[in-house]
Formats: sequence, C-alpha cells, structure tokens
Amino acid sequence: MIKVVIIDKDLKTRSYLSKKLALFEGVTVVAQASTIQKGIQAITETEPNLVFLEVEMPEKSGFQILKKIPEVNFEIVFMCKIVDYAIEAIRHNALDYIVKPPKMEDIEEILERYQERLELKRAQQKRTIKEKIHSLYDPSKKILLPTPKGYKLMNIDDIVYCESSGRYTIVRPYGEKSITIAQNLGSFEDGVSAHGFIRIHDSYMINIQYLDSYNRDAQKYGEVHLTDGTKLKVSRTRRSELLNVLKGFKVSA
Repeated sequence: MIKVVIIDKDLKTRSYLSKKLALFEGVTVVAQASTIQKGIQAITETEPNLVFLEVEMPEKSGFQILKKIPEVNFEIVFMCKIVDYAIEAIRHNALDYIVKPPKMEDIEEILERYQERLELKRAQQKRTIKEKIHSLYDPSKKILLPTPKGYKLMNIDDIVYCESSGRYTIVRPYGEKSITIAQNLGSFEDGVSAHGFIRIHDSYMINIQYLDSYNRDAQKYGEVHLTDGTKLKVSRTRRSELLNVLKGFKVSA
C-alpha cells in the first residue's frame, strides 16, 4: 500500500487530489494538512510513503518542511501554480514537480515513477545486504589452521602475531586462547604474508595492524609493542624489513 499525505492550503485542491488518488488500487490518503505545522504533524504520525506538498504555503515555503523533519524517508511531489520552483525541487531530490491543478495523467505518471524508484531502492538494498554478508564471510579473509585435533577456521584479521615452536607454530589471536598448529612458521608465512603479516625475527611474525610502536633502543636491535600489550624483540636481519614497512605510513607533521 502507498500511504499518501497531501499538504496544500487550498481545500479544493486537497479534495480533488484525494478523490483522484482514491481511484488507484493500493493508494490511500492517510492525512491532509493546510499548514506547514499540521503537515509536519501528519507526516510524523502517519509515516507516509508519498507526500504531495504545495510550495507556496501561507506561512513559509513548502521547502522549509524538509528542514524540520529529521529524516526524510518518503518521496515528495511538489505542487505549484507556476514552474519557477522546478530547479529547487530537483535540488531536494523530488520525485516530481507538477503544476496545479494536477491532471489525471500527471498523477498516473507520478505513481508509476514512484514504483520505479521503489523497485530501484529495493534492488540497491539487496545489493548492499549481499555486500555486507560477503564482507562478513569473505573466504579470502579466512584461513584454515591444521591443529593436532583437526582444523580451526579463523579470520586472518584476528591474528595478532605468530611464534615459532620448532616444527609447529603458535598462533596468538586477539582476546582468545593461543592455537598450536602443525605447520612451521616459514610455511605459515607463505599463506598470510599478503594480508599484512611481516617477520620481525626468526621466531616471530606480526600482523602489522596490531603494531603499536617500535622502540629501537630496547633489546639489541629494537623491540615492537603490540596493541594487546605484547613486546617482541626484533632481529638484525629482519629489522630493515620492519623499517621499510614503517616508512610506508604517513608521518604526522
């Protein structure tokens, strides 16, 4: 159902338009108003889909009504006796602009255009929902970890750093228990290096998004501080790689 509100100072125009709209199936005029204030009240109380709004209202321009409504989640058709306000209507993303009194063919065209815009919005919403779902379950952001008991599926972005333990690797996720996987650090690095992981030591690989700071005076070749509070030493052979990564960030003035 298309819920319609008519805001016009002229009773004859409101009555005429209401009768014409009643001829269309699925269209219901839920309120009429003769002033801006009453129009705002009608919109707030009925939550219409479509509003026919006269531009030349007694107290203020009909355009002012849009400034007083927090969220314009309905379509608008501006009405006036002249076409001088057409450009302003376009600026307000109006569904249409018609000259009073509206003709039957004008009303038919407006309702057709409303349906077209509604279908377009629904299609856009569906695409947005699909994109959000895809971002939540993006396979490229998931990694399958071989554990002693089987497998663990984890979001790559949740891994803070990894630690070598001989033939195994200890994966340290943020806010969760560590996971020991049956894969050495070198092999594991091949699978995640494209996702922002860098080696800072033969024993450590960090996720750069969790890097808080680098202290070059700590340890022998420096130390990284991670956002979870972990401190890890940097090796001589890996320090240049870390510094090159840091140079890629913008330096504050």
